[in-house]
Amino acid sequence: MTGYLENNRVYVDLPIYGVSEDIKRTIKVQVDTGFDGSLQLPFNEAISLGLILRGTQPYTLADGNTTHVLICIGNIEIDGSPHLAPIDITFAGGALLGQAFLKQVGVTM
Repeated sequence: MTGYLENNRVYVDLPIYGVSEDIKRTIKVQVDTGFDGSLQLPFNEAISLGLILRGTQPYTLADGNTTHVLICIGNIEIDGSPHLAPIDITFAGGALLGQAFLKQVGVTM
């Protein structure tokens, strides 16, 4: 996994898909070490990926407000290898890669 700097933020381009690799898309994702989860995607990016819906969960934002997110399961490819991971779907905000996924694939910062 190779990241790049843009506007003082680190990004990676990740191939992501749900039930079928045929609908895989590469999405630009910001690496956010302050995010405890695996991956967060905005609804408009996630809808076409065929992710498997698992439920909803309350979610506390950095400003202390609480919202609810959809929790899905999907595949995130790193160097050509798929990794099954939970994906939080939000209705606001951008695509974020968090600590849980980085730990899952053995990335240290």
